[in-house]
Order: sequence, then structure tokens, then C-alpha cells
Amino acid sequence: MIIDGGSCVNIIVETAIEKMGLKAKPHPQPYNVTWVDKTVQAITQLCQVPIHMSSYHDQVWYDILDMDVAHILLVRLWLYDLDVISFGRSNTHEFKINEKRWC
Repeated sequence: MIIDGGSCVNIIVETAIEKMGLKAKPHPQPYNVTWVDKTVQAITQLCQVPIHMSSYHDQVWYDILDMDVAHILLVRLWLYDLDVISFGRSNTHEFKINEKRWC
């Protein structure tokens, strides 16, 4: 999983969906991306993915993209919504849910 404060789209790769046995559905607002490589890739599907970090559990919507960089990419909106603090040296993240901080 990559947590990226510079991106604006939650991304999951098709192979991760297959391995987790999740179901894709048509994207309500399809769009194209060009930041993965020098080609244009269409985002036409999305998938809801369960996230479990320690005792934190959530369901997050991800756009489906074919890429080889990572299986899951969490982005700036997720960081903002959960008031995430990133600790660079230890490569950990702390976030707040219902007034409780999680690491």
C-alpha cells in the first residue's frame, strides 16, 4: 500500500481485486489518466475495498487502474478526511477516527 499526499485519486490494481475476490462496478464518471506512463489510460471501473489497520476498519472506494507500482494507493483526500499525520523517519502514519488517534 502507498499513502501519497500528492495524489487526488484512490487507486487499486486489477490483480489485487482478483486476489481479494472483490467485485468491480462501472465508474459513474469515467475519466482518463496520463500520470502512470506516457500513455492515456481510461478509468472505467471502481471497487469498494475493506481496509484493516490494527483495530481500525473501513470501506474505501477505489478507482481501478492497470499499473505495476503498487497494489493500493491512498491519497490526499483520505489523508485529509482522517486527519493523518505522517512520520517520515519511522515510515508510519497516525490518524483520527471518532476523536481517537490510531497508529
